Amino acid sequence: FGIEALMSAYEEGEVWLDALKVHLQENITYVNTFLETHGLPIDTVATEATFLMWLDCRAMGFSHEDLTHFFYYKAKLGLNDGTSFGKAGEGFMRLNVGTSREVLEVAMDRLLKAWEGL
Repeated sequence: FGIEALMSAYEEGEVWLDALKVHLQENITYVNTFLETHGLPIDTVATEATFLMWLDCRAMGFSHEDLTHFFYYKAKLGLNDGTSFGKAGEGFMRLNVGTSREVLEVAMDRLLKAWEGL
């Protein structure tokens, strides 16, 4: 079954892959626009071949421990902690944009409400 699935993906998956790339780029654009429109002090790092978006949160003014606490407990978002990728990840979080727009909108709304609630 695995070989047949692999062959189908290579032979017939181009339309799906093209649609996925468009969807991911639209979600990345949505996040960037949302952060800028609402004045959140978060920069993003351009993604390269992934659906995980780096959020540069250093301008938020939190220690890294407080940053993860803010995302997990205030915003109720289970993002990846940047330090799991090494010391250089301090002050960064990773957001999965490989989801539906609806889920992403809820996540961004939670983030905004948590930030405004400080």
